[in-house]
Amino acid sequence: RDISFIFARDGMEQKTVLFRPFKTIIDASYWYEFTQKKLDIYKLSEDQIPITGDYHAISGQYTEFSHFSITARSAFDEQFTGVNTSKFIGKGTVINTNTIEAYKKLDKKQAFNDKAAELYDNILSGAAIQDPSLLTPFILLTFADLKKYKFHSLFGFPVLVGDGVHTYKNIPKLAQDVFTGDEVDNLKNILRDFIHNEVSPFFVLQRTSDQVNLLPLTEIESVLDNDEELIIGYIDTNHDPNVAGWPVRNLLALLGIKFHLQEARLLSCKVSMNDSGIDYLLKVLDVNIATFPEDGVPKAVGWEKNDQKKIRPKIMDLAATMDPTKLAESAVDLNLKLMRWRILPNLDLEMIANTKCLLIGAGTLGCNIARSLLSWGVRNITFVDSGKVSFSNPVRQTLYTFKDSQDGVFKAEAAADMLTRIFPGCNAVGHVMTVPMPGHPVQKKHEKKSAADVEKLSQLIEEHDVIYQLLDSREARWLPTVLSTYHDKLTMNIALGFDTYLVMRHGARDFDDPTSLDLNRLDNMGCYFCNDVMAPRDSLTDRTLDQQCTVTRPGLSFIAGSQAVELMVSVLHHPLKQRAPADKSAEFGSKTSTELGNVPHQIRGFLPLFKNILVHGQAYDKCVACSKSIIDAYSENGFEFIKQVLDDPITLEDITGITAMKQKQDEMIDDMSWDSEDF
Repeated sequence: RDISFIFARDGMEQKTVLFRPFKTIIDASYWYEFTQKKLDIYKLSEDQIPITGDYHAISGQYTEFSHFSITARSAFDEQFTGVNTSKFIGKGTVINTNTIEAYKKLDKKQAFNDKAAELYDNILSGAAIQDPSLLTPFILLTFADLKKYKFHSLFGFPVLVGDGVHTYKNIPKLAQDVFTGDEVDNLKNILRDFIHNEVSPFFVLQRTSDQVNLLPLTEIESVLDNDEELIIGYIDTNHDPNVAGWPVRNLLALLGIKFHLQEARLLSCKVSMNDSGIDYLLKVLDVNIATFPEDGVPKAVGWEKNDQKKIRPKIMDLAATMDPTKLAESAVDLNLKLMRWRILPNLDLEMIANTKCLLIGAGTLGCNIARSLLSWGVRNITFVDSGKVSFSNPVRQTLYTFKDSQDGVFKAEAAADMLTRIFPGCNAVGHVMTVPMPGHPVQKKHEKKSAADVEKLSQLIEEHDVIYQLLDSREARWLPTVLSTYHDKLTMNIALGFDTYLVMRHGARDFDDPTSLDLNRLDNMGCYFCNDVMAPRDSLTDRTLDQQCTVTRPGLSFIAGSQAVELMVSVLHHPLKQRAPADKSAEFGSKTSTELGNVPHQIRGFLPLFKNILVHGQAYDKCVACSKSIIDAYSENGFEFIKQVLDDPITLEDITGITAMKQKQDEMIDDMSWDSEDF
């Protein structure tokens, strides 16, 4: 509710100014840094340690409280000012005890009052005017159990309290009701730079005939001496439009104690980030300042309370994160969690982390896709490949080294090993096995091994959630397509040309629904083979050198691989998952089917033009890989059906009816009579 609405409803002439305390966050990195300093520098000392904390100048649209953070980056860096980070700082003191008993017996009240007295002295001396960050003091009482990695912490943010309360003189006004439109626009432009470049949220607003300026607090005395209009401004980091942030309370104390003001005109600037950009809520507040005693330190309040409104220490158990491997996991997730905090609140990182991805092919595409999956926090990645690392591989295939090519190691195993070395928290496994292919007959003596490979591949596909098809030849993708359809898995198929690429997701099949192949249905999506009217066959025999290697522009696999992973993440966030209907091209800024964006069926990229087009291709009822007749044949006959296809790919055309369709077409042509006059 807006404050002006409260005034109008209640008919009140005055309204108490409300303030909301900080919510504190101590980053794990701080405790890790503090642990090192405790062991190497502080040792048994319990002396007070100066530290710096910070809070964001811009609040998020989903944030109720203003969060005060302690991080390793800012806490122990005496040069840290928050400049160029859109943050304001507070200067405080940490007192750490050596035992839990000493922590319990610590005179917390005295420590808090000492910090309040320091604040009072800074106001009287003018130090808080020269350095307004001193108006946001804090005290942090801690006990660090370095054996169990449990950390106890209690925050206090002293604010000086006068006799009575601060009240509004009248209904707060929007800035545009007090200033001209040009002044408001000018003010917003100036605020952008102020937020980025200042260490404190407070300023003096100067109005001239044609513009407004922001001056430091040191100009208060000059304004008062010249009997000019005094307007004190502040960036209010609390998002609630009806409540002021905690630091504003000490700003009013400064005006009452140092300058003996009984009233003041304030400009409240609440700056927030929402879906459309940065939003400014500017209000002019006329405030009656509470009376402060002439002598002595006023009463102070400001201990942080828990959700039950009690003053209790927080306890953080960081045993898991303090282990280097666990700390690496926390660091890996940091950027992802930051996306969820401000930009994508519904981002399901746990689902992504638990998604099991099977990469069939550990070449250029497999390496790049694995790295992208790792960046998204995917923890379970399995490789299938039968090749070894060659000398040409390491420069393009990012999971291999020159030594791998010297040793002639298997790609699948080397890729899994490298992923684990990059991030120990990753569960990466490599399987060295051959994928049986149509047109590549199996000799009698190898039938058992081939059957075992088929069974193993089927088992792997069943155990994973997303299947990536990344092998070089068309026929190598046939069996994974059949098995992925059979097990109803989300399948991503990526293919590279020299300077073009295809990223597609296979459509899910519902053979019990007679309308599933309706051409008007957007969830009717084909597989990699649905555009074919012929079975895949041997394309590897008798190839020249340039045909034996994947010849593409070097950057193509990075582009295609990253788009495939991004498409997977978007599909997983759709309520229908792999059954999500295909999205077509949309205008920039229009509503998308998932929070992350649209979920097209195919992305066809053209690097020479730096252009992508979205394609929707329907499923084919005679498809040689995903049609009902093929899935039924595999379900009924298993490896015998597969072996028959390996020996003679035409079997696929016979089963699906393509052979009969071609014969019928030939007969129609033969039956046609041609008249010479028609030519």
